[in-house]
Amino acid sequence: MSKSRDIADSAATINFIDTVTSNVQTQLDNKDSLPSQTGNSGEFLTTNGTVASWAAVDALPSQTGNADKFLTTNGSAASWAAIETGTITATASGALTNGCPVVVNSNSTVSKPYRNQQSESTGSATDVFDASIGNNDYISSCYVPDTGDIWFAYSNNSTTGTFRRISVTGTSISSGAADNAIPSQGTGSELRYPQICYISNSKVAIVFTANNDGDAGCCVIATVAGNGTATFGTITEFSSQSQAQSVVYDSVNDKIVVVYRDDSNSAFGKAVIGTVSGTSVTFGTPIAFQNGQKPQTQFDLKAIYIPEQELIVCMYRSALNGAQAYLESFSSNGTTLTNVDQVLVFADQPEFFDMAYAPDKTELMVVWTAQSDSDNGKAKNYNFTGGATGKN
Repeated sequence: MSKSRDIADSAATINFIDTVTSNVQTQLDNKDSLPSQTGNSGEFLTTNGTVASWAAVDALPSQTGNADKFLTTNGSAASWAAIETGTITATASGALTNGCPVVVNSNSTVSKPYRNQQSESTGSATDVFDASIGNNDYISSCYVPDTGDIWFAYSNNSTTGTFRRISVTGTSISSGAADNAIPSQGTGSELRYPQICYISNSKVAIVFTANNDGDAGCCVIATVAGNGTATFGTITEFSSQSQAQSVVYDSVNDKIVVVYRDDSNSAFGKAVIGTVSGTSVTFGTPIAFQNGQKPQTQFDLKAIYIPEQELIVCMYRSALNGAQAYLESFSSNGTTLTNVDQVLVFADQPEFFDMAYAPDKTELMVVWTAQSDSDNGKAKNYNFTGGATGKN
């Protein structure tokens, strides 16, 4: 039968239009219908696999007076239950020092965290320096995780520079197989005041004063090996004259930052970013310390990097204010440095000083010898809030 003549056909014929094999009306009449909806308001449709029916939704128990509780069931009836609060009491088997970290055990006892109870002993002293080092022993060291060793640099009587590895095994110390002469500029490659820091991938940045090249401030990248040997890249100047410098690795931006006394510019304190590529380094534009501060020379300038705060913090004795000690901080975006803070640490003419950062407390500990106070040793800690340095 052609579709073009369907309308002219009888009703019986239309019920068997193209591809339909039985009466259309009969098929529609045989479709399952919903059960009666009368009296089943709020119920949901369900089936037992043969017949559809309506079922009631279980009502929630009263919410009155049950704020902040959670719904639970015993398998038959729903109810509200309170969130348990309170204090767990645990008892230590022995005396504990105030402030000591503890572990609360599942049996309601308290114990100290496990520590491998090994006997402690002191090893023997080992000569690791050249006998000719003399009195002018400008020394700097860092740990290199790639070799698992400590590497240090020093100058021999302010002449040639030496870079060497020492290894620690238990209580034993052994030095590198050979000295590595640090390359410098000028006659005899003499250098002074070397300072070093670990970068990454077995690389160490070394900054120093080129003794016979107008006291130029220089940097060279060393690549170290586990056998105690080191290879050096190209020497790069960060200042045409510098008699005090310190270098840190900015791990967030993968840069080094050199803090130094710029003797080529009225001895102002400055900081500059260095970009390391392979074994070469290039420097950007330096930034001066705040208030025209001028560090004293040699050991009177130290710097550290605080990754949690993304700050470079240096400490120095001021050549302007009677050798008073200051903290100076900078932030870096990897391209430029920004002055953040300058704080007077102490005014009693420190002869020696050092500092260390405690990341778990975001505090910097400063220690020094008070020359104006009978050379008494003193200490002070500083915390960091929003990058600023605040005394505790």
